[in-house]
Amino acid sequence: MPLARARDRLARGSGRDPRASLGDETDARPGARRDPRLAVAPWPVHPDIFVTVDAVDEIGVFIKKIGLSDLPNGIKRSLRAKLAAARRSFARGNDGAALKQLGAFENAVMAQIGKKIPVELVSEFREGVANIVDCL
Repeated sequence: MPLARARDRLARGSGRDPRASLGDETDARPGARRDPRLAVAPWPVHPDIFVTVDAVDEIGVFIKKIGLSDLPNGIKRSLRAKLAAARRSFARGNDGAALKQLGAFENAVMAQIGKKIPVELVSEFREGVANIVDCL
């Protein structure tokens, strides 16, 4: 479960910034830019192309997706409120609280699986949470 791994990493205080780029140790290009907001893709990319991934922006896109879904309004409101709280926590730099709020979102989704949230949508929601956690 990605949330548990991220929470453990933050709790251990590994001495490494959890928002740092994943490829800093193996990046052999001379003069490579090491911006903590840059994520290294697990597939080969052009060496001059960087992809910036930001948890706050990723949550904003995810909130819009939920708003456009065919879920009942009460479920939409609840899920969007949980994601909005996580987005505010990320924006303040409180990653621990944000991870707990993402866990609350995931629990709410799992509680409604097959009831008010279709199974197909649950897998999309869980993938969205994994993408957000990968931003750390």
